[in-house]
Amino acid sequence: MFLTRNLEKRGKVNYQFFRQYFNVNFDLSFGRPQIDVCSKCEELNVEIKDPHLSDGDKRTATAELLVHKRCASIFYKKDKEIEEKCADDETV
Repeated sequence: MFLTRNLEKRGKVNYQFFRQYFNVNFDLSFGRPQIDVCSKCEELNVEIKDPHLSDGDKRTATAELLVHKRCASIFYKKDKEIEEKCADDETV
Protein backbone atom coordinates (compact mmCIF):
# COMPACT_ATOMS: atom_id res chain seq x y z
CA MET A 1 0.00 0.00 0.00
CA PHE A 2 2.79 2.45 0.93
CA LEU A 3 4.77 1.58 -2.19
CA THR A 4 1.80 2.13 -4.48
CA ARG A 5 1.30 5.65 -3.16
CA ASN A 6 5.01 6.59 -3.03
CA LEU A 7 6.36 4.73 -6.04
CA GLU A 8 8.23 7.76 -7.41
CA LYS A 9 10.17 8.27 -4.12
CA ARG A 10 11.29 4.66 -3.83
CA GLY A 11 15.07 4.27 -3.61
CA LYS A 12 15.95 7.96 -3.56
CA VAL A 13 18.03 9.40 -0.74
CA ASN A 14 19.22 12.98 -0.70
CA TYR A 15 22.85 13.92 -0.14
CA GLN A 16 22.42 15.43 3.35
CA PHE A 17 20.71 12.32 4.73
CA PHE A 18 23.39 10.04 3.29
CA ARG A 19 26.20 12.27 4.60
CA GLN A 20 24.73 12.44 8.10
CA TYR A 21 24.04 8.70 8.20
CA PHE A 22 27.58 7.91 7.01
CA ASN A 23 29.22 10.26 9.54
CA VAL A 24 27.16 8.97 12.47
CA ASN A 25 27.34 5.24 11.71
CA PHE A 26 30.67 4.97 9.91
CA ASP A 27 32.88 7.53 11.62
CA LEU A 28 36.00 6.60 9.68
CA SER A 29 39.23 8.49 9.51
CA PHE A 30 41.82 7.83 6.87
CA GLY A 31 45.45 7.98 7.86
CA ARG A 32 47.23 9.84 10.57
CA PRO A 33 46.29 13.51 10.84
CA GLN A 34 49.04 15.77 9.59
CA ILE A 35 50.45 17.54 12.62
CA ASP A 36 53.73 19.26 13.27
CA VAL A 37 54.80 17.03 16.16
CA CYS A 38 57.15 14.08 15.90
CA SER A 39 55.92 10.69 17.04
CA LYS A 40 58.26 10.67 20.08
CA CYS A 41 56.91 14.04 21.31
CA GLU A 42 53.35 12.87 20.74
CA GLU A 43 53.99 9.62 22.63
CA LEU A 44 55.55 11.41 25.60
CA ASN A 45 52.76 14.02 25.75
CA VAL A 46 50.14 11.26 25.84
CA GLU A 47 52.11 9.53 28.58
CA ILE A 48 52.30 12.75 30.61
CA LYS A 49 48.54 13.33 30.33
CA ASP A 50 47.67 9.74 31.32
CA PRO A 51 45.63 9.93 34.56
CA HIS A 52 46.55 6.35 35.54
CA LEU A 53 50.31 6.99 35.48
CA SER A 54 52.15 7.58 38.76
CA ASP A 55 53.77 10.94 39.53
CA GLY A 56 57.26 9.46 39.28
CA ASP A 57 56.56 8.08 35.81
CA LYS A 58 55.09 11.43 34.74
CA ARG A 59 58.21 13.25 35.94
CA THR A 60 60.38 10.76 34.04
CA ALA A 61 58.33 11.28 30.87
CA THR A 62 58.51 15.07 31.31
CA ALA A 63 62.30 14.96 31.72
CA GLU A 64 62.57 12.67 28.69
CA LEU A 65 60.48 15.12 26.66
CA LEU A 66 62.69 18.06 27.67
CA VAL A 67 65.85 16.16 26.70
CA HIS A 68 64.27 15.13 23.41
CA LYS A 69 63.28 18.73 22.59
CA ARG A 70 66.79 19.99 23.43
CA CYS A 71 68.35 17.39 21.16
CA ALA A 72 65.95 18.33 18.38
CA SER A 73 66.74 22.02 18.87
CA ILE A 74 70.49 21.35 18.64
CA PHE A 75 69.96 19.27 15.50
CA TYR A 76 67.94 21.99 13.77
CA LYS A 77 70.45 24.69 14.73
CA LYS A 78 73.31 22.65 13.24
CA ASP A 79 71.20 21.90 10.17
CA LYS A 80 70.56 25.62 9.66
CA GLU A 81 74.28 26.42 10.11
CA ILE A 82 75.22 23.84 7.48
CA GLU A 83 72.56 25.15 5.11
CA GLU A 84 73.88 28.72 5.49
CA LYS A 85 77.47 27.54 5.03
CA CYS A 86 76.51 25.70 1.85
CA ALA A 87 74.72 28.79 0.53
CA ASP A 88 77.81 30.97 1.17
CA ASP A 89 80.48 28.52 -0.02
CA GLU A 90 80.42 27.90 -3.77
CA THR A 91 82.70 24.85 -3.56
CA VAL A 92 80.17 22.82 -1.61
